[in-house]
Order: sequence, then C-alpha cells, then structure tokens
Amino acid sequence: MRTFFLRCKFLLQNLLPYRYNLLFFLLFTTAFYYNFWLFLDIVEQPISTDIPSSVFLHITSALILALPYFLMRRHKEILLVVLFLLNFYCISNLLYYRTYFTLLPFDSFTMVNNLNGLGDSILGSFRKVDWFFPIPSVLLLLSYLFFFRKTIIPESIRLRAISGSVVLAAIVITIGYNLFKDRNQVSNLLSEENEFRYDLVEGASTYGFFHCWVYQAKSLLHEQAQMTAAEKRIVEKWLKDNKKDMSPVTVHEVGSKNVIFLIVESLESFPIGNSLNGTEITPNLNRLLKDESCLYAPHVVPQVNGGHSSDAQLIFNAGMLPPHTGAACFRYARNTYFTLAKALKEKGYNTHTMLGGNASFWNQGVLTKQLGYDDLIAVDQYNCDEYYEMGLTDSTFLAQSVEKLKAFKQPFMAQMITLSSHDPYKLPNDRIYLKVPADCPADMAAYLNAIHYVDQCIGRFVQGLRSGGLLANTVLVITGDHDCNKRQPAQWRVYAKRWNVETALTPFIVVNGNRQQTYAPVMGQIDIYPSLISILGLQKYQWHGLGTSIFASEKTPFAVNARMHEFGAAQSAAPNIREHIKSAWNVSDLMVTRDYFGKQ
Repeated sequence: MRTFFLRCKFLLQNLLPYRYNLLFFLLFTTAFYYNFWLFLDIVEQPISTDIPSSVFLHITSALILALPYFLMRRHKEILLVVLFLLNFYCISNLLYYRTYFTLLPFDSFTMVNNLNGLGDSILGSFRKVDWFFPIPSVLLLLSYLFFFRKTIIPESIRLRAISGSVVLAAIVITIGYNLFKDRNQVSNLLSEENEFRYDLVEGASTYGFFHCWVYQAKSLLHEQAQMTAAEKRIVEKWLKDNKKDMSPVTVHEVGSKNVIFLIVESLESFPIGNSLNGTEITPNLNRLLKDESCLYAPHVVPQVNGGHSSDAQLIFNAGMLPPHTGAACFRYARNTYFTLAKALKEKGYNTHTMLGGNASFWNQGVLTKQLGYDDLIAVDQYNCDEYYEMGLTDSTFLAQSVEKLKAFKQPFMAQMITLSSHDPYKLPNDRIYLKVPADCPADMAAYLNAIHYVDQCIGRFVQGLRSGGLLANTVLVITGDHDCNKRQPAQWRVYAKRWNVETALTPFIVVNGNRQQTYAPVMGQIDIYPSLISILGLQKYQWHGLGTSIFASEKTPFAVNARMHEFGAAQSAAPNIREHIKSAWNVSDLMVTRDYFGKQ
C-alpha cells in the first residue's frame, strides 16, 4: 500500500507542472459542451436526462472536438479556431431551425447563392441570446493571450500519447456502449431505424451531436447508392399495395386546357375568407372561390423537409416526398423523375418555369430541367423595374408574366413561383395596405400584410389572364409551398383563435376545375399530384405518385408531415392504412436517394 501511495505521489509531482495544460484542455472541452447545451436549450430540446448516458454522449462530442489538443506540442491556441467554427455552426443551425425546425444539412453550407436577398430574413432571425455562443470563445482567447500562453508547458510525445489514449478510450467506450445496448438501439448508427431519420434535433438532444454528424455524413456519403434487392422489394411491395382506382374523375380531356401552376410563397389557408377590422385579407382569392368552376381544399398538410420551397416543387411535380435529410434540389436534382410536365409534354404541351429570382436559387436551373420543363425564365429575362429583397416584386413579376404567357405556344404548362411573401415578410411602405390591430403580433402583422399584397397581385394577374383571353382556356392551380415562419408562435396561437386556427395548413385551389367544390377533409401535399392527374385527364400516365387523388373513393383523410406528426382522421383510419401512409416517407426516401426510376 505504501508503495502505491509513493507511486501516486511521484506521478503527481511529475504532472504538477502541467496543471495549466490540463486546465486549458478542460476549459476547451467545457466550452464545446456549453455550445451544445446552449443550442439545445434555446430550441427547447434540452439534453435528455431520461437516458443517463445522454450527458456522457454530449461530453463525448465535446472531447472529440478537443482531441486535436494532443496532436500539438505547441500552439494549443489553434483549438480556438475549432471553437469559433463551432460557434458559427451552432448559430447557423439556430437561424435555420427558427425557420425550418430542423438542422442545416451539411451540403447546405455550400449553398451560398441561396443567401442572396435573405439579409433581412437572417437578421430577423437573430435573438439577443445568440450572442451567448461566442462568449466562452472570447474569454478563452483573452485568457490565452494574458495567461495560458506563458504558463502552458510543451508536453513530450509520450505524455501526449498517453493522455490522448486515455481520452480516446473514454470516447470509444461511451459511444460503443450507447450504440449497442438494447434499450438505446434506436441510436445505433448501423441500423436504418434510428431517431435521426425523423427528427435530427431530438436525436441530437438524446444521443449527442457526434451521433447526429455521423448520421448526416453517412446520408451524404451514401447518396446515389445502388438500391439493394431487399430495398427494391420494399418499394415494389408498397407500390403494389398503393394501386388505386384513378378513373372516377376526368375533368378535362387532355390537351384541351393550358395549365398554370402558381406556387405562392408561404401561403397558408387561414387568411383566406377572414378579415381584419372589416377588411378582407384575401378579397381576390375569396372571389375566385365563389366561381362555379373552382375547387378548394383548405386543409393541406405541409410535407416539405430540408429543401423547404424546393421540396414543394418535388412533391407537386413528381408526387414524391422529400428525402429524410438534405435538399433533393441539390443532392438529387439530376435524378430521373416522372412528372406532370413530362406527362403533358407527351400530349404536345410546351412547359416553362417562371421565377422572379435568380436561377441559382435552390438550384432551379438544374431542378426544373429534371422535372420536365423546357426552360427556366428567371429574373434576368424580366425587366427589373421593381426589384426588392429576393427578387422581383410579385406585382411586376405577375404583370410581366401575363405578357409572356400570352406569347407561349399553346397548349402550355407554366410553373410560376412567387417571392414577395417570403420571410421576413418585409414590404416597401407604399405596399402596406392592410390596417392591422395593435394587439396583433408584429411578425403576424407583417405576414398578413404580405399576403394581402400578394392577393392583390394575384387579382390583377387573373384579370390580366381574363382580358388576354387566356383564363377561359386555362386550368389555374394556386397553392402554398409551405407554412409561414412564426417567430412568436405562442402569440400567434393566441391571436389566431379568433379564426379558429389551430394547425398550419396550406390551400389547394383549382380555377376552371369545372365544378364548384370544397374538399374539407385533411389531405397532404403529396395528394395534389394524383388529384391533378385526375383533373387533367392523365390517368394513363405511368406514374400516379405516392399520394391519393381526392377524387378516389378510398381516399383516407389522414396525412403525416416530415416530423412524423399525424393529422386528420387518425382515430378512424384503419391501422394498416395509417402505417401504409406513414411508410410512404421511407419508400420515397429510398426511391429518391437511390434514383429508383433512373436505374430501372
């Protein structure tokens, strides 16, 4: 026993000179952990205490970032670069989360072109609490400059190897235990069934950021992987079970009508039909709904994911759900898809995409070609007489588009994408027409004014189509790409009660659908594609999508969003039907990431 104590004393005496080295390392590790803790606390997904290993997994993530400490004999301050990069990572993800409620995909860090015109939106997402991220970094920098630079002693290779091995062993044991123990098997990154597939933030909260990074990296590295025989059987069985009767409705003989698909930025259903201080929020859309040939479905569940607006284009055009991670418009833009535009081109249509922004936004230049459009008419082909924030104002974009539409060879399909109601819903002062009560939350007031303005632009657009002789010969589809960004969700919920609004839903409007009908049950965005297949008489086209036409007798009023939240008649839907609809997410992920149609 005496020998043991003598050895311990000898070890302490030898390590004592390195006490400031150890302190510096521990401070760095604590700073890394602090960033994880602060991020998860701000997004209200605090580090889980239900699973004891969660705290250790977050410490492990911090230790992994601190490992370079043992590679350097001198210049330990290089770790400050890693710490400041982590600050940037956390703040970037926080800003992204406040809009999209998930983590920023790895490949999105390269999408710098998407930042054009988003300055106000980014600044509007900042909160005072965000400044707490770099505080430890700045303090560590100052402490190094004025203290540690003079007190840290260069360690020998042997000491660094021993110390690094001890830390690495702790990391391996912690991760290995968590990966393979039964009660935490959902965190097993070797398994396809893990929590990160459905909620990256919740997964990071429970199992640590290292697990999350590995999952994201694994998804990125495995893109365009070959579909295995087992995966192909899963897809084909699901598609066989999904066969539905598409024959009940043919509204138009194919080729008899032009098609304009107007995708309105952040358009939700609740402003439609409602008023503020006696003023209709959307008087022009309200007027369209009274048309005897207008179909209206107000309860569409948004199903976009990491690609947000571009995901909506994939859903509407190809009838497929977005992948679990990443933006399909970048990672899978060159895949083969069967789409509405391609179906119509087979019938002699000319197809166009029209956008008041840059062609680089969400990789539109590549995506629209793969979705079957002949060309992309972007901002450089318009007169930029009213350019604001992200691109042309909807007023000039829609007005100029009427003239372009009249010049198109008929029949045509035109996909049109608006921008003026994009977060932060900022309009020039001379375009703010709606008087909003003082008790309305600020961002809701901005949103309602933006929608009121866009509604006026749509009204003039429809009148332009009518006076130009196009409207009578055109099926006009209007929908929202996704719900709006709510920076004050609690205040929104309270204020929206006056309109009995509880859930963020988008509208699906079809003008010249040849029947006045309101489809009140819940549907998903994935159901829009097969519904248009029916309306446009394209039942013989080879691909009917993963959704169900609202005209099909077996349509179930049930939908699931990207976070696996259920909407509609979950109680009345048969369990096998519910599971079939939910499993469409996994099936679509396989089809998109493996380029199912391109490798048939």
